[in-house]
Amino acid sequence: WNELTSSADWWPTFGLLLGSVRYLAGATEDRVNYSVGQSAVLANPVERYPEQYMLFTPRGDASRIDVRTGSILIPTVQNPGVYRLRGISQSPISRGFSVNTASESANLNKIARERLVEIVGEENCRIAKDMSEVQQSVGAVRYGRELFPFMILLVCGLLIGEQWMANRFYQWNPGSRSGNDGRLAKR
Repeated sequence: WNELTSSADWWPTFGLLLGSVRYLAGATEDRVNYSVGQSAVLANPVERYPEQYMLFTPRGDASRIDVRTGSILIPTVQNPGVYRLRGISQSPISRGFSVNTASESANLNKIARERLVEIVGEENCRIAKDMSEVQQSVGAVRYGRELFPFMILLVCGLLIGEQWMANRFYQWNPGSRSGNDGRLAKR
């Protein structure tokens, strides 16, 4: 969506704008918004649309629909989302409609803590009493914990371990005759 108007292709933006204006102006007679539990009915004049479609549900299921009466009937849609219809007349035709949840499911009124715990579970909810608790909780979830202190301790430990291992295998022996001017001698 962010790149829809700035992409190199202009036609998706134009198609979306044209379809939105036609729908808002009432130029199309089809109803394309339904609620969960309703039956979807779309007009399907045979001179304009095909007599057979593939129906794709929001869950990804596909089924074949044969149209005989001049209208498409999809009985009792249960899943909210966008339903797509694909058919072939002289060229491929795509149609669709939207199924929305009931307005009660978007109720934003305050509920009791016990009900919230029942819905989302004890481990998935926190109740904040003031704004500082909200900021602290959101900050911990959004940003996590700092790893730098632990990583720097790990790097220091590796450096000390490497130095210890190097001193274990190589030691300073100035009187050695190993041909390296007496700097390092293997033990």
